[in-house]
Amino acid sequence: MVLGLFEGNVKIELPKTTYAPGEPIKGKLLLKLNSQKNARELRIALVGEQVQTHTTTTRGHRSSSKETETVYELKKVVKGSGMYTTSEYEFELAPPASAIEQWLPQPSAKPGGILGSILGHMGPKVYPVRWYLRSSLDLPKAFDVKGHIEIQFVR
Repeated sequence: MVLGLFEGNVKIELPKTTYAPGEPIKGKLLLKLNSQKNARELRIALVGEQVQTHTTTTRGHRSSSKETETVYELKKVVKGSGMYTTSEYEFELAPPASAIEQWLPQPSAKPGGILGSILGHMGPKVYPVRWYLRSSLDLPKAFDVKGHIEIQFVR
């Protein structure tokens, strides 16, 4: 086995996957390990990522690039340093409503028709923020045991 490869898994269990801005996110981390492990910490994070694509045309050649930016991250240590076994750990994250609302899609104010079509093709294409929870058990000298689940925020 390569240094901690396949040490186990962690599943994020939520009562729902759609939240209002400012609503606490409560759930459980279901940690399943092949054997008892000494770890630095078990953590959970709420992450918001936004993708932008850029298209350029130079001398008749078209090229595209894609950029992913983390626009929001809220981390929390669920349990600190110690011995871990297969177990469940409860967590709660309370992101501020204002931090989430600024990244929710706004109603489109683009003009329609030909002008709207032209404006829609100018500049980078910015996609809505993708939200997810990411968990990890930090194992020294081994690959971390990780899990993630996508969630949504709606007004």
